[in-house]
Amino acid sequence: MIEDVRKRLRSGEYSIYERTGGFDFSDRSIVGTHTLYISNQGTVYAHDTGGIFGSERTVTYDAQSLGVKVSPSSYFMTLSNTAPYHALRFSFTVDFNEFTKMYALLPRECFQWDADDFCLYKKESETAFLPGKIKVTDTMILLSSEQGYPSKKYELPMRRIRTVEEVSSSVLKINGQFAIDEQACSSFELFLPQKEIVTKLAGHKGRSVFDVVGNDAELYPVYLELSGKPIPLTLAHSEDKLSLVNENSLQVIKTFSKTQDSWYYNKQDQLAIVLGEKPFVFVVEEKRTEAFFTKNLYSDQHRLLVGTYLLNGTWLGIPYEQEQVAILSTKNGVQFFSRSSLALSEAVSLHNSVGIVDVDKLIVKHDFEGIAQICMLQAEGQYDFAALALPFSNPSEHAIGYDDSGQPFWFIHGASGVTFFSTSEKHRVITNEDIQEISVVEREEDSLFTAIQICTKKEKKRVSVPTTSVGELIQKTYLHAKAPLVQTVPVEQLYLSYARHSNDYLSYDLFGQLFAIQEGIREITATNANRDFRNLEMINFLYYAIQSQKRRLDTVSIYLPAFWEREDRALFPFPVQQQPYRQLQRNLTSLSAQIRHSLSEVENSLSAVSSFIILKKDMDEFIKEKTKRGRNAALAVGGIGLALAPLTGGISLVLPGVFMGINTYMNAADMKRIEELKQSNENLRLDFFMRKALDAYEHFMSTLVPYYVSEMNQSVTSFFQELAVPYQGVLGDPSVKQKLLGRMAEYYTFKQLPIDDSVLTKKEALVETVQGSLSLADEHMQIIKQEVTYHVPESVAVPKLSGK
Repeated sequence: MIEDVRKRLRSGEYSIYERTGGFDFSDRSIVGTHTLYISNQGTVYAHDTGGIFGSERTVTYDAQSLGVKVSPSSYFMTLSNTAPYHALRFSFTVDFNEFTKMYALLPRECFQWDADDFCLYKKESETAFLPGKIKVTDTMILLSSEQGYPSKKYELPMRRIRTVEEVSSSVLKINGQFAIDEQACSSFELFLPQKEIVTKLAGHKGRSVFDVVGNDAELYPVYLELSGKPIPLTLAHSEDKLSLVNENSLQVIKTFSKTQDSWYYNKQDQLAIVLGEKPFVFVVEEKRTEAFFTKNLYSDQHRLLVGTYLLNGTWLGIPYEQEQVAILSTKNGVQFFSRSSLALSEAVSLHNSVGIVDVDKLIVKHDFEGIAQICMLQAEGQYDFAALALPFSNPSEHAIGYDDSGQPFWFIHGASGVTFFSTSEKHRVITNEDIQEISVVEREEDSLFTAIQICTKKEKKRVSVPTTSVGELIQKTYLHAKAPLVQTVPVEQLYLSYARHSNDYLSYDLFGQLFAIQEGIREITATNANRDFRNLEMINFLYYAIQSQKRRLDTVSIYLPAFWEREDRALFPFPVQQQPYRQLQRNLTSLSAQIRHSLSEVENSLSAVSSFIILKKDMDEFIKEKTKRGRNAALAVGGIGLALAPLTGGISLVLPGVFMGINTYMNAADMKRIEELKQSNENLRLDFFMRKALDAYEHFMSTLVPYYVSEMNQSVTSFFQELAVPYQGVLGDPSVKQKLLGRMAEYYTFKQLPIDDSVLTKKEALVETVQGSLSLADEHMQIIKQEVTYHVPESVAVPKLSGK
C-alpha cells in the first residue's frame, strides 16, 4: 500500500480492494500512477503520484455516508460515486465473484442498488456467479437469468427444499432437488442483497416432499392420465419403492414396487403403464424421467407397443366398437388396455390364434371358451405389430375380412350364399340369388386386401377381403346362382351364352388396348397444359402402347384358337374337328395384319421424331417403378382355375397413368438431350408430327376399328356356328352343361375384375366400348346414304321407265 494512504487509515481500518485507475479529480496528473483503494470501513482512497512535474495527492470518499451506486449488467457490476459534486469521481467494473467478496467485507449502507430484485446465483458444480432476478413467494423461489436471450426462468418450489445454509450474511445455499433445464439440481447458491429475503429463506421451516418420501428419494415429474386428462404429479424413487406423490398436498397417492409390479414403457410414445391392483398410465415427457424409465423400468419381457389402436370385433367374449386401446405384450400373451375406461383385458396367449397383418391393421382370429371369435386392431398412427408373439399368416390362406366400420369377420361361400361370421355363434348370410353384382371399388397401395361392393336387391354392402379371394367370390357367386338353371335352360340358349362370353373375351384381347390408347390420349391432353411435356408423355405412351398392341395381336390371333381347341378336347367326349379352329386362326391372323398395317401411319409419324422416345430399358424400369407390377397380382384369376390368364398375362394393357410425370423420371443425360432438342426447335417438329399421329389414330379408331370389330364378330359367329353342328348332340349332357357353366363363370369373372392394379374400371366396360364402336359403322353408312340422297340429281337418282 502507498504510504500516503496508509497514514490516513483509521484504527482497525485496512484495504479490501485495490486497483489502478477508474477515478478522476481536478488537477489529476496525466503521467502519474493512479491507484484506488477501498477500505473495510467504506472509505474510498484515490492516490495520484503526481508524475514528473506534479505533486503527490490523495482524495477520499466516504461511502458509508455518501454511498456507492451499484449497477448490475449481464457480465459484471459497475461501482460509481453517488455524490455528483464530490471532488472524487470514480466508476469501475468488477466481476460477480469479486463483488460478492467485497460486499461481504463492507458495511451494507455503502451500497445503493439500481434494482430491488437483483441477485446472483450459481448451481451446484458451477464456480462463478451469474446475474439474475429473484422473487420469493410462500411456495416458490422464482429466478430469471439476466444472461442470454430469451432469459431462462427457474422455479425452486419451497416444498423441494431440504435445508438452507447461511454461507455469509448475504449468501445462502439452498439444498434440495430441483429440475433445471430438465436436469436434476441438488443445490443453489444465492447472493441476496435484500435482507428481508435472506431472513425469509434462512428461516424457512415448512414441510417438504422429503418429509413424505424420505431424504434419499429421487424425484421425477410425470403426468398421470385420468379420464383422458393428464394430471401433473411426481414419481419419487427410493431403492425398490416408487411413490406417486401430489406435491401440492404433499400426499402419496400410490406406492409401487420397481421389481414386483409389471411396468410397460414405450419411449416413442412417451407412455408407461404399471399393472398393480389396478393399472396406472403415465405420460413421460421430461428427458430425465425418460432416462430413468428407460434404464430402470423398460424390459423386453414387457412391451408396450408403439401407438394407439382402434379395437373392433369380439375379444374374450366382449364386443368392441372403435375402442381406443394400447397393446401390452409379454412372452406369454397379450393384453388390451382401454385408454378411455382404463380397463385392462386378461392376458391371453396367442399361440393358437391366427394373426394377419395388413399395413396398419392386425386381424386376430382366436378361440375363447370354445367359441371362435375375431377382432381387428387398426393403428391411429405409428404401429409395431412385429413385437407381438403371434404366428402371422398370409391373408390368402384365410377367408378373413372387415367392413367399412372396421368390424372384422371370416366368411364361407357355399351353395346357399356368403356367410359372414363375427363369432361362431353370430353370423349373417347373403344368398347367391340375392347377389346381383360383386365389383372392386378400392385398392389401397401395399395392402393385401381389396375393397369390394356386393350389390343385392335391397342394399349395397362394402367389405374388404383378401385380394386373392375376390375372383373366387365372383366366380362362385355366378356358379351357385346359375347352377340351378343350367339343366332347365335350352341347350341353344346355353351355347349362345357361352359363345357371347367367348366373343367378349376375344374383343377385350384384340381391341382393348386400342380403346385404352384412345382414352389415354384424352387423359394426357386434359391433365398436362404444358405443350412440350404433354407431347413428351404422349409420344412415349403412343409408341409403347402400340408396340404392346402389336405383340398382343400376334399372341391372341395365333394362340387363342389353339387354346380353345385344347379346351374343347377336354370338354367334349369325342375328337374335335381341327378345321374351325384353323379357319378362325387364319381369320384372326389376317385381321391382325390389317390392323398392324392401319397403325403404320401413326407409327411413321412417331418415327419422324423418335429422338424423343425414351430407351426401352429405361422405360421398362420407369413402368416397373410406377406401377409396381406384381404388388397385388392376386386380382388375376389364375388361382381359381382360369387357364386364360397365362395366355395374355405377360402383355397387360399399357395405360396412360404410368406415363404421367415422365419428365421427372428422366435422368440427367435424357434431360440434357431434351434441352438440346428444344434449342434446335425440335419441339416444333414434335408438335407437328404428334398432331399428325393423333389425327391418324383418330381416323383409325372412328373409321377402321368398327369394321375390324365387325369382322371379328363375324369370324367368331361363323366359328361357333360351325362347331354347333357336331356339338349339338352332346350339349344336352348334364356333365357337358356343367363344364360349359364353369367356363362361362371364368369368362364372367374375368370381365368383372379391373383392367389392372392401377385402375378400378372393369374389363367389361372396355368390352362394351369395343362392341359399342359398331354404332360408328352405322353412322358412316348413314352419312354415305345422305351424301347420295343430297348430291345425286333427281333425274339420275330415279330412273324413268318407258311407256306411261
